[in-house]
Amino acid sequence: MKVLSLNVRIDVPVDGEHQWLYRLPTILAYIQHHQPDVCLFQEVNETMFVQLQEGLTHYMGDYVGRDANKKGEGCPIFFKKDIFELKKSDTIWLSHTPRTPGSMDQEEGFPRIAQYALLKTKHDFFLQVINTHLAYRSTRNQDLNLKVLFDYVHHLDQSHPVVIGGDFNMPKSKIVNYKPREYAFSGSDNLANTYHEFQGGLGLRQIDHLIVHQLKEENFMIDQAPYLGRHVSDHYPIIGEYVYG
Repeated sequence: MKVLSLNVRIDVPVDGEHQWLYRLPTILAYIQHHQPDVCLFQEVNETMFVQLQEGLTHYMGDYVGRDANKKGEGCPIFFKKDIFELKKSDTIWLSHTPRTPGSMDQEEGFPRIAQYALLKTKHDFFLQVINTHLAYRSTRNQDLNLKVLFDYVHHLDQSHPVVIGGDFNMPKSKIVNYKPREYAFSGSDNLANTYHEFQGGLGLRQIDHLIVHQLKEENFMIDQAPYLGRHVSDHYPIIGEYVYG
């Protein structure tokens, strides 16, 4: 099973030649090339979600926006339709009131969410997937995000494998204080940077992660190479390959 996580960068005109409409064909081609079974995207609004769904015809997507009306930026989960069936979907707001849409800490200024999907294969294997995008402005809010996220994880059915991915906006050293001990980061301890601000090269920070439970890692990659002559986003894609066990 191959899982990809990518902050695709919200569609804003200020990005100029890197704006979403110019990068979308490259993103679609990149996904078709790597053929991940599950894709975790961050910074996706409703229009972008529809465009991804139209372009990724072999996938089904599950999206809820972070705003009070459940629109705006979301963390959609895409999965191959010929492998998985969506059995349950859930969204929590990483705030003091996780079941209140749009709720947030005003110090951060943006709602932060985690999207959950329970997927079932045709062979009756279950996979629990969480996609998230945490705070970056407020240290207080980062701590709150992590606490609410892993409180939610604690109440999952631990007999089924779990993969948690996304843009955490922080290094492993902070996340490890909150995650359950039996949950493991993918990749080695000396990973490359994942955020590069469209500058490419070695990047600026290592803030995107995949964290798994009851999955054995076969391969892990932070893909820093341009694809078809351009970078797919201001974040590098991260890809983990796993087997159950």
